[in-house]
Amino acid sequence: MHLDPIGARRTQAGAPVVHGMHAVLWALDELCSASSINADLTFLRVEFTSFLYVDDEVMLLVRSAGTSALRVELVCQGRTVVSITLAARAAEPGEDLPAGPAIVLGRQPLDLDWANIAEQRGTLLVSQAFRHREAFPRASGRFGEATVAGLAGLSTVVGMLCPGLHSIFHSLKVSLQANATASGIDFRVREADERFRMVEIAVRGSGISGTLVAFVRQAPVRPPSLHELTAVVRDGEFAGTRALVIGGSRGLGALTARLLVAGGGHVVATYLVGEAEVRELVEELGEHACRAIRYDARAEPLAQLHDLSHGFDQLYYFATTQIFRDQAGVFDSARYDEYTQMYVVGFEAICSALRMHGQTLTAFYPSSTAVADRVRGLTEYAMAKAAGEILCEDLRTFDDGLQIVVKRLPRILTDQTATVVPVESATPLEIMLPIVREMTALSSRSMA
Repeated sequence: MHLDPIGARRTQAGAPVVHGMHAVLWALDELCSASSINADLTFLRVEFTSFLYVDDEVMLLVRSAGTSALRVELVCQGRTVVSITLAARAAEPGEDLPAGPAIVLGRQPLDLDWANIAEQRGTLLVSQAFRHREAFPRASGRFGEATVAGLAGLSTVVGMLCPGLHSIFHSLKVSLQANATASGIDFRVREADERFRMVEIAVRGSGISGTLVAFVRQAPVRPPSLHELTAVVRDGEFAGTRALVIGGSRGLGALTARLLVAGGGHVVATYLVGEAEVRELVEELGEHACRAIRYDARAEPLAQLHDLSHGFDQLYYFATTQIFRDQAGVFDSARYDEYTQMYVVGFEAICSALRMHGQTLTAFYPSSTAVADRVRGLTEYAMAKAAGEILCEDLRTFDDGLQIVVKRLPRILTDQTATVVPVESATPLEIMLPIVREMTALSSRSMA
């Protein structure tokens, strides 16, 4: 989520995001630079309310300042991403945490199941390799370098140890101790509530004492394998099909490629950034049945397709960009332009490129129930998909050699739609198999 752009695509964030504690330490450093923080303000409360993406511009806004409390927010594009309070009141007494087994960090986060999460405890040795005073000099001067190191270590506790791989850091309440010694952070899971996928962790050491709250994200959706699909696809039912799958490296695109090959078809699957994923797909399906090329739906098609611009009888258009993003207002014109380029202009361009040699083509355009359902935060997306539907209708009307299947897809369980607490979603297979069969039937009739 933080370091791997490809891995981040398979999380709810959709793209790399800034570590929450990094943003907090930056804010504390700026506050110490702008004004003197009352020495009595030793209780820190933080809530992470939204993702802060790498390269986003963030503002530090002081909401209220007094002798007993200082309240600030980090705001990005009009939305609050982090709320921070420094207070004078003492925290609830921190529990006495006996040192647990010393944790030796690996390069990969722990991937724990619920039974293991509930029993997690240990001592994280605070790293001395990272020079906290150089990174956050004013905060280190005010709170002590050991305490700053301890705050930074909370990100490690949550993200690497518990809950680990699929964690989302939600909030913290800790007392800060000046002139502490950097040693280790003792931690113990106080509560693990599987109903809400919530974990409460007591921490103590390196100048901090209090409680962390984290949630456990759903793991990336595992697609059915080619072998599993042979049990639901009739032998040879897609034989003779030559399909171009735009956006075939993951999600619905990769599933469609597997379905077609399971039924005897041939596929060219495109990718934009997920080269490793699409190479794994080709290895699974076999180079005799599946080929991969890089394709950017926002760029001119012919230069990218080379010798592949003819010979396809089916097109599946799963090109997409990040959909679920927080925003302050109802409408963002730049985001609408981005969606329109992807879902309208890009679709028309690839259809025109494939039709230029005169062959008939059956295309699938995935629209969304958001067009009619008025989902908050999806205004620009719904508008672009509605425009795409109008385009499809006119293309079908004025081009006799082009058939287009348009479906308003419901919420489908994918990496981008998976939520912390599961909500009712259709499975990709139950949605896509009937569509692939409909596409094949239409394509066969047009070629007869």
